[in-house]
Amino acid sequence: MSSPPLLIYGSFMSKSVRRYLARNRHRAAIPILMEKLEGYVRGWKNFDYDPAHNGEAHFLRQAAAHLPPDSVLFDVGANAGEWSAAARAAMPSAHIHAFEPVPETFARLSRAMEGDPFITPNPFGLGAADSEQRMRTVAGDDTRATLLARAELKGESGTTLAVHIRRGDGYCAENGIDLIDLLKIDAEGAEGIVLSGLEGMLSRGKIGIIQFEYGRANIAARFLLGDFYDLLAPLGYAIGKIYPNHVDFRPYTMDQEDFLGPNYLAVFNRHEGLIADLAVR
Repeated sequence: MSSPPLLIYGSFMSKSVRRYLARNRHRAAIPILMEKLEGYVRGWKNFDYDPAHNGEAHFLRQAAAHLPPDSVLFDVGANAGEWSAAARAAMPSAHIHAFEPVPETFARLSRAMEGDPFITPNPFGLGAADSEQRMRTVAGDDTRATLLARAELKGESGTTLAVHIRRGDGYCAENGIDLIDLLKIDAEGAEGIVLSGLEGMLSRGKIGIIQFEYGRANIAARFLLGDFYDLLAPLGYAIGKIYPNHVDFRPYTMDQEDFLGPNYLAVFNRHEGLIADLAVR
């Protein structure tokens, strides 16, 4: 077998290198090499779910400097309250509405938030309509549960539960909420469904900032990154991917559909100062 072309010189992904890899993809160390290289690419693209390092904490600190102290925050897909706790640390006087439909996980959320008068835990999720739906879970991993029948759930299969879903616009009307300063959605592919239930708030410009997850679950949802752009950009939102020290605001292109995520940000154009600060590297 001939030696691989020298990857250090010339164009790393030159045509000859790409053709060599395709012809010899099963030989010797090629699969190991490509797995290593893919890991570096994922690092470059910020495939990191740790909020302390992936830019979520940085964003919350920046947002706290621009939002009013009594801001209203929605934590949709709150799990046990990790994001709510980080938001509370950044914005101590904000009122947080947390939504978690899985009963066992909601019990943990309630315990974590007990005694905090500025947090409202809700034992249901947000969606397109008031309904009861089936949610699949993973045994021993409460961070992954989905309403999507086609979504992959890696790990030991858990139970399928009946959970309650509320329409977001109805919840806001019922609770006298006229403005959501920051909406965070982690719904395992159902982010677009959550947004459809907040259509009224969105159309009236009543949601200032949206943090949403984007990844492989969006394949099952058939709601791609381009669909987020199609929905939010015409309403006046700047959209970009969250990185450890900045947000990469940019127009949509198809090559962004890499399903790596994990988090994107949509900021309403009235927050010009926040957009400018977040874009600084």
